[in-house]
Amino acid sequence: MKRIVYILFLGTLLAGCASNVTEEIDRQNKNEEICFSTLSDKIETRKANDNGSNYQAYGVIVDEEDKGWFIDSEITPSTTSGGDDTVTDGTTYYYPYGKNVTFYAFAPNTSGQMAITTDSSTPSIEIVYTSAHAGNDFTIATPITQGSGKVNYVFKHMMSKINTSIALSSDLRSAGYALNNQYSTTNTTGYYTTFVVPINKGTINAATASPAWSDTTGVSGGISFSNQNSFIIIPQAFTTTASGSTDYGNCTIEISQVEIYLTVNSQTSTMFSGGLVKVGIPDGLITDNEFKMGVCYNITLNISNLSKDEDGNLIFNAVDFSVDVADWTGPVDAPLTSG
Repeated sequence: MKRIVYILFLGTLLAGCASNVTEEIDRQNKNEEICFSTLSDKIETRKANDNGSNYQAYGVIVDEEDKGWFIDSEITPSTTSGGDDTVTDGTTYYYPYGKNVTFYAFAPNTSGQMAITTDSSTPSIEIVYTSAHAGNDFTIATPITQGSGKVNYVFKHMMSKINTSIALSSDLRSAGYALNNQYSTTNTTGYYTTFVVPINKGTINAATASPAWSDTTGVSGGISFSNQNSFIIIPQAFTTTASGSTDYGNCTIEISQVEIYLTVNSQTSTMFSGGLVKVGIPDGLITDNEFKMGVCYNITLNISNLSKDEDGNLIFNAVDFSVDVADWTGPVDAPLTSG
């Protein structure tokens, strides 16, 4: 009886081992589905860029015999924590058995707007960005090479972000002066900025670990952004304004639709209504006189009580600058207009 039990037990054990081996062979021979996910660097969570755009994903097989674009698709980020992103046209991709794939991505996806030149043999994904895309936060994901598992893209800002605001000096505030609020989609009577920079076009390769802008060009008089107080531009150097000079350089700020009020004995009067004088960026205000990739610059124009007309009345055209360099972590609240 014991011998029969041992034989039955051994047979069951061998059958179990055989089953495990078969399952392992089947698992290895099945191509694994490729799933995508959008992680965050300084980008808002579960987005490829601050505008919430879809991104363009590419994949190239790491094999000289099979080298070529394996994936070239628009991807919609998931809005669910931990959820998989969706290939917009519904295509399902699988890992090639026994081979790695290098994955690339950028946002926003092309949408037939940006000029894209791709070369899978290099590989390179050359993108021409122009002022037609003003206001779009342009990002590129760090390339990833793997043969299995979820593709967790980490996107990084390729642009510079500038926020502008105005403030009254402490003397003016103490005397009862106050400003109107900033322009917004719900406050169209607020003050807004016209911001001019020299560069409005550049080329960048999305298939490199450290993307850098090249072939940057501008237009005569610069590129002008208006009707907002937050701007996204191609990283660039600029010329500055010397103290007391009327040469503004090629980067200027002009504030429009400003209202300054004075309250005395609970009575409020409008003391100024209109635009502030156009000013250039002073030399040395921004490190190296250059707006750098992935950096947010908060520039404040401080209105002082130093400028007066012949009768001694304040005319509010004396300003000085302050700037705070901060992490870029939040979105622009509305699209920009460009000219």
